Amino acid sequence: MSFDSLPLEIVQFIFDHLSFQDLLSASLVCRRWYSATEKSINGKSWLAVHLDRHNDLTELAWNRRRHDSVLVTMLHSWEQLKPAMDVCSEKIRLRRLSFSRSWIDYVCQFLQLYADWVDGLEEIHISLDHRFLRNDSCSGRSYVIRLPTARRLYWSEIHIRRGNRNITVHGPRLKTVSISDSFASKLNLILPDCDALESLECTLYRKSFTELYKASYENLTTLILRIYYTVQDVKFLDFLPKLKWLTLLIEFEKDLLETLFPETTKAICRCTHLKGLQFIPMGDVASSGIDLTRLSESLPDLQQLELSNMYLISTKKAPTFQNLTILKLVNVNLQQTDDIQEINYPSLRTVSLDVMLLPRISLLTSPKKVELFINVDSLNLAEAVELCLTPFLKQFHPSIRDLTLFKPDCCDTIVDFSCLQTGLEQVARLRLVNLAISLKSLALIGNSSGLRHLTLSKCLIGVRGTTDQVILLEQLDTFELQQVQLDDPKQMQFPLARNARENLMGRSKRGSVVFCTDWDDDESLSTGVTVPRMNKKVNPL
Repeated sequence: MSFDSLPLEIVQFIFDHLSFQDLLSASLVCRRWYSATEKSINGKSWLAVHLDRHNDLTELAWNRRRHDSVLVTMLHSWEQLKPAMDVCSEKIRLRRLSFSRSWIDYVCQFLQLYADWVDGLEEIHISLDHRFLRNDSCSGRSYVIRLPTARRLYWSEIHIRRGNRNITVHGPRLKTVSISDSFASKLNLILPDCDALESLECTLYRKSFTELYKASYENLTTLILRIYYTVQDVKFLDFLPKLKWLTLLIEFEKDLLETLFPETTKAICRCTHLKGLQFIPMGDVASSGIDLTRLSESLPDLQQLELSNMYLISTKKAPTFQNLTILKLVNVNLQQTDDIQEINYPSLRTVSLDVMLLPRISLLTSPKKVELFINVDSLNLAEAVELCLTPFLKQFHPSIRDLTLFKPDCCDTIVDFSCLQTGLEQVARLRLVNLAISLKSLALIGNSSGLRHLTLSKCLIGVRGTTDQVILLEQLDTFELQQVQLDDPKQMQFPLARNARENLMGRSKRGSVVFCTDWDDDESLSTGVTVPRMNKKVNPL
């Protein structure tokens, strides 16, 4: 059966998996493809309305696409934008609405004036920015925003330093809410009746969680909470009977750390149905510890765990996490310098550790394969591999066959020329991320006897002083490059290849030569397209 003979519904389903840019290209092929892509394009696109649109009223009126999403940018000049919004409200059945870099007073006036039009909204984005507001005569104003049918609310405040305002948002059907506070905010936001809420994400600088969210907690299953610069207890965790996924990034003041940290860990342990936990205290918390045995006994359903910036309290009994599949420990140490922590993880699939923790932890895992992520930021590569990683791999071989060595956040600009004395013979699949490594060390690793798959991502390779001859890694089944550079900006051929016929050439991008084995993927990254992180999952990197 040819593609052209498929039913239109099947063609629509296939096109729905394309990127937005590919959808636009496909819509130009023929009339049938235009019909098949129209729904997906309308669902993924926003009709932008901005200050220049008041000259485009005829174009807006004759626009044939059935848009259901409108983006209003910089709602600062009400009289200029109103004619364009009048046209849109007459011809568009609104499903999603977004305000970008707007003033809160105009947003509230808009929602009141077009109350009938926004009455059927499913999703609303409100991004507030008062940096360009010179005079503010609305101090002390109170507004009420009613969203009777909305299921998703995304609220962010960039800069609101002028004039106190009280905003009450009524959203009885809201399922997902994301709120990003501003350090300089003078806006008081209240959500009084969001009893149907299932997922809540908050970044708070000045606002209090309990003052912001005044509703029943009984349906909340996902809570992502980042608290900066404010002292807040977490007693509200006792009122979340269905909570499954918790991210708690909280800053403790040094004077209150001794009491608040233990209270917080106790509150977490009372969330007995948790499946995912990310607990990241900030500030001077080096003296704070957590008992893994108590954690494992209190949270029997836990599947994903990330702990940062604390020490593990040593116990004689090895904690057992029966269902844990992902474990990440960042800047985590043991209470005593000579302690060894034994942990039983019968279901473990992914573990991410700092390299310095490897000699001090013993994982009693199942014989099934485990994927290992190692942060080597604290040591040079030779020390990391020879002193910490190789003994660890020998201890757990053959459980660990898939390894990622990485440095967080960004790639080094100075090449590590420390010379490795041994490869990684126990590893079958290796990924290097954000490393600056010499060609000599990379060739040694690439020729490790057991290695079959090698990936380099955002790495800098030191080739200066080496010959132009290509080094062959003939035992590899796959060799992938993702945005890799050489420290010699003039060299266009990559110095490693699987065989003599393979010719990996770079491209000049923004003044640098970049090497990729899949240029299509690289192009999507270079245009600023980002893939949102899944908050329910611990990111091993």
